[in-house]
Amino acid sequence: MKMGRIVQVMGPVVDVEFDKGHLPAIFNGLTTTNIQINKDKNNLVLEVAQHLGENVVRAIAMDSTDGLARGAEVVDTGEQITVPVGDKVLGRILNVTGDPVDGGEVVASEKRYPIHRKAPEFTRQSTKVEMLRQVLRSLTFSLLIKRVARLVCSAELAWARQFSSWSSSTTSQRNTVVTRSLQVWENVPVKVMTCIMK
Repeated sequence: MKMGRIVQVMGPVVDVEFDKGHLPAIFNGLTTTNIQINKDKNNLVLEVAQHLGENVVRAIAMDSTDGLARGAEVVDTGEQITVPVGDKVLGRILNVTGDPVDGGEVVASEKRYPIHRKAPEFTRQSTKVEMLRQVLRSLTFSLLIKRVARLVCSAELAWARQFSSWSSSTTSQRNTVVTRSLQVWENVPVKVMTCIMK
Protein backbone atom coordinates (compact mmCIF):
# COMPACT_ATOMS: atom_id res chain seq x y z
CA MET A 1 0.00 0.00 0.00
CA LYS A 2 1.25 3.43 -0.94
CA MET A 3 1.03 6.44 1.33
CA GLY A 4 0.10 10.00 0.43
CA ARG A 5 -0.88 13.15 2.27
CA ILE A 6 -3.77 15.60 2.10
CA VAL A 7 -2.91 18.93 0.46
CA GLN A 8 -6.38 20.51 0.28
CA VAL A 9 -9.91 19.97 1.65
CA MET A 10 -12.91 21.66 0.02
CA GLY A 11 -16.08 20.22 1.55
CA PRO A 12 -16.38 16.59 0.40
CA VAL A 13 -13.56 17.09 -2.14
CA VAL A 14 -10.07 16.16 -0.94
CA ASP A 15 -6.84 16.62 -2.90
CA VAL A 16 -4.13 14.07 -2.05
CA GLU A 17 -0.47 14.13 -3.09
CA PHE A 18 1.48 10.87 -3.50
CA ASP A 19 5.18 10.15 -3.91
CA LYS A 20 6.66 10.46 -7.36
CA GLY A 21 6.10 7.34 -9.44
CA HIS A 22 2.86 6.30 -7.77
CA LEU A 23 -0.56 7.58 -8.82
CA PRO A 24 -3.72 5.71 -7.78
CA ALA A 25 -6.09 4.73 -10.60
CA ILE A 26 -9.43 6.45 -11.08
CA PHE A 27 -12.09 4.89 -8.78
CA ASN A 28 -9.43 3.53 -6.40
CA GLY A 29 -10.36 3.65 -2.73
CA LEU A 30 -8.21 5.68 -0.35
CA THR A 31 -8.48 5.65 3.43
CA THR A 32 -7.57 8.20 6.07
CA THR A 33 -8.37 8.79 9.72
CA ASN A 34 -10.94 11.40 10.76
CA ILE A 35 -11.30 11.62 14.54
CA GLN A 36 -14.52 13.65 14.13
CA ILE A 37 -16.30 10.51 12.85
CA ASN A 38 -15.03 8.06 15.49
CA LYS A 39 -11.77 6.85 17.08
CA ASP A 40 -11.13 4.03 14.55
CA LYS A 41 -8.09 4.17 12.32
CA ASN A 42 -8.65 4.66 8.57
CA ASN A 43 -12.36 5.29 9.15
CA LEU A 44 -12.88 7.69 6.22
CA VAL A 45 -13.02 6.30 2.69
CA LEU A 46 -12.19 8.50 -0.31
CA GLU A 47 -12.63 7.64 -3.98
CA VAL A 48 -10.24 8.93 -6.65
CA ALA A 49 -12.21 10.98 -9.17
CA GLN A 50 -9.55 12.91 -11.10
CA HIS A 51 -5.80 13.12 -11.73
CA LEU A 52 -4.70 16.74 -11.31
CA GLY A 53 -1.08 16.27 -12.32
CA GLU A 54 2.17 16.46 -10.35
CA ASN A 55 1.22 13.30 -8.40
CA VAL A 56 -1.95 14.90 -7.01
CA VAL A 57 -5.38 13.24 -7.21
CA ARG A 58 -8.79 14.71 -6.44
CA ALA A 59 -10.96 12.39 -4.37
CA ILE A 60 -14.54 12.41 -3.11
CA ALA A 61 -15.15 11.62 0.57
CA MET A 62 -17.79 9.03 1.45
CA ASP A 63 -18.38 10.58 4.90
CA SER A 64 -17.83 13.86 6.73
CA THR A 65 -14.56 15.72 6.16
CA ASP A 66 -15.02 17.95 9.22
CA GLY A 67 -11.77 17.91 11.17
CA LEU A 68 -9.50 16.79 8.31
CA ALA A 69 -6.28 18.74 8.07
CA ARG A 70 -3.56 19.21 5.47
CA GLY A 71 -0.70 16.81 5.90
CA ALA A 72 -2.83 13.94 7.22
CA GLU A 73 -1.73 10.53 5.96
CA VAL A 74 -3.75 8.76 3.27
CA VAL A 75 -3.41 5.10 2.24
CA ASP A 76 -4.08 3.86 -1.30
CA THR A 77 -5.91 0.53 -0.98
CA GLY A 78 -4.97 -0.41 -4.55
CA GLU A 79 -8.53 -1.43 -5.41
CA GLN A 80 -11.97 0.05 -5.90
CA ILE A 81 -14.48 0.49 -3.08
CA THR A 82 -16.28 -2.83 -2.61
CA VAL A 83 -19.56 -3.83 -0.98
CA PRO A 84 -20.76 -7.23 0.25
CA VAL A 85 -23.12 -9.17 -2.03
CA GLY A 86 -25.24 -12.30 -1.68
CA ASP A 87 -28.22 -13.50 0.32
CA LYS A 88 -26.88 -12.06 3.58
CA VAL A 89 -27.41 -8.48 2.36
CA LEU A 90 -31.08 -8.98 1.41
CA GLY A 91 -33.28 -6.79 3.59
CA ARG A 92 -30.31 -4.86 4.97
CA ILE A 93 -29.50 -1.16 4.54
CA LEU A 94 -25.85 -0.50 3.69
CA ASN A 95 -23.98 2.66 2.82
CA VAL A 96 -21.77 3.01 -0.26
CA THR A 97 -18.77 1.49 1.52
CA GLY A 98 -20.73 -1.61 2.59
CA ASP A 99 -21.14 -0.68 6.26
CA PRO A 100 -24.59 -1.34 7.81
CA VAL A 101 -26.63 1.75 8.67
CA ASP A 102 -29.74 -0.13 9.87
CA GLY A 103 -28.35 -0.83 13.35
CA GLY A 104 -27.68 -4.48 12.56
CA GLU A 105 -24.49 -6.48 12.69
CA VAL A 106 -21.69 -6.15 10.14
CA VAL A 107 -22.50 -8.23 7.04
CA ALA A 108 -20.16 -11.24 6.99
CA SER A 109 -20.36 -12.00 3.29
CA GLU A 110 -17.76 -14.07 1.46
CA LYS A 111 -18.14 -12.08 -1.77
CA ARG A 112 -17.53 -8.38 -2.24
CA TYR A 113 -17.94 -6.61 -5.57
CA PRO A 114 -16.64 -3.16 -6.61
CA ILE A 115 -19.25 -0.42 -6.81
CA HIS A 116 -18.07 0.43 -10.36
CA ARG A 117 -18.28 -3.15 -11.61
CA LYS A 118 -18.75 -3.67 -15.34
CA ALA A 119 -22.14 -4.89 -16.54
CA PRO A 120 -22.27 -8.58 -17.52
CA GLU A 121 -21.81 -9.43 -21.18
CA PHE A 122 -24.94 -10.10 -23.23
CA THR A 123 -24.00 -13.78 -23.53
CA ARG A 124 -24.16 -14.11 -19.72
CA GLN A 125 -27.53 -12.36 -19.32
CA SER A 126 -30.67 -14.43 -18.90
CA THR A 127 -33.59 -14.24 -21.34
CA LYS A 128 -36.02 -16.10 -19.06
CA VAL A 129 -39.05 -14.29 -17.68
CA GLU A 130 -38.59 -14.19 -13.90
CA MET A 131 -40.29 -12.53 -10.95
CA LEU A 132 -37.97 -9.98 -9.33
CA ARG A 133 -37.89 -9.72 -5.54
CA GLN A 134 -38.03 -5.93 -5.79
CA VAL A 135 -41.33 -6.18 -7.70
CA LEU A 136 -42.90 -7.99 -4.75
CA ARG A 137 -41.67 -5.27 -2.38
CA SER A 138 -43.08 -2.57 -4.67
CA LEU A 139 -46.47 -4.32 -4.80
CA THR A 140 -46.55 -4.63 -1.01
CA PHE A 141 -45.72 -0.94 -0.62
CA SER A 142 -48.38 0.13 -3.17
CA LEU A 143 -51.02 -1.93 -1.31
CA LEU A 144 -49.98 -0.21 1.93
CA ILE A 145 -50.35 3.21 0.27
CA LYS A 146 -53.85 2.25 -0.93
CA ARG A 147 -54.88 1.25 2.59
CA VAL A 148 -53.55 4.49 4.09
CA ALA A 149 -55.21 6.60 1.38
CA ARG A 150 -58.54 4.83 1.94
CA LEU A 151 -58.25 5.44 5.68
CA VAL A 152 -57.48 9.15 5.27
CA CYS A 153 -60.32 9.58 2.77
CA SER A 154 -62.81 7.94 5.15
CA ALA A 155 -61.67 10.26 7.95
CA GLU A 156 -62.02 13.25 5.62
CA LEU A 157 -65.52 12.13 4.63
CA ALA A 158 -66.57 11.79 8.27
CA TRP A 159 -65.21 15.25 8.96
CA ALA A 160 -67.10 16.74 5.98
CA ARG A 161 -70.39 15.11 7.05
CA GLN A 162 -70.14 16.69 10.46
CA PHE A 163 -69.72 20.14 8.92
CA SER A 164 -72.55 19.76 6.36
CA SER A 165 -75.11 21.29 8.74
CA TRP A 166 -72.72 23.96 10.03
CA SER A 167 -74.76 27.01 9.01
CA SER A 168 -77.95 25.87 10.75
CA SER A 169 -76.28 24.86 14.03
CA THR A 170 -75.86 26.75 17.30
CA THR A 171 -72.53 27.66 18.89
CA SER A 172 -72.55 24.70 21.31
CA GLN A 173 -73.28 22.32 18.43
CA ARG A 174 -70.42 23.83 16.45
CA ASN A 175 -68.01 23.35 19.37
CA THR A 176 -69.09 19.70 19.64
CA VAL A 177 -68.50 19.16 15.90
CA VAL A 178 -65.03 20.73 16.07
CA THR A 179 -64.12 18.57 19.08
CA ARG A 180 -65.31 15.41 17.32
CA SER A 181 -63.45 16.24 14.11
CA LEU A 182 -60.25 16.77 16.07
CA GLN A 183 -60.76 13.38 17.74
CA VAL A 184 -61.12 11.76 14.29
CA TRP A 185 -57.85 13.32 13.08
CA GLU A 186 -56.02 12.41 16.30
CA ASN A 187 -56.79 8.73 15.63
CA VAL A 188 -55.57 8.81 12.01
CA PRO A 189 -51.83 8.36 12.84
CA VAL A 190 -52.68 5.43 15.14
CA LYS A 191 -54.73 3.79 12.38
CA VAL A 192 -51.98 4.41 9.84
CA MET A 193 -49.43 2.74 12.12
CA THR A 194 -51.88 -0.17 12.58
CA CYS A 195 -52.01 -0.58 8.79
CA ILE A 196 -48.22 -0.55 8.57
CA MET A 197 -47.83 -3.14 11.32
CA LYS A 198 -50.27 -5.60 9.67
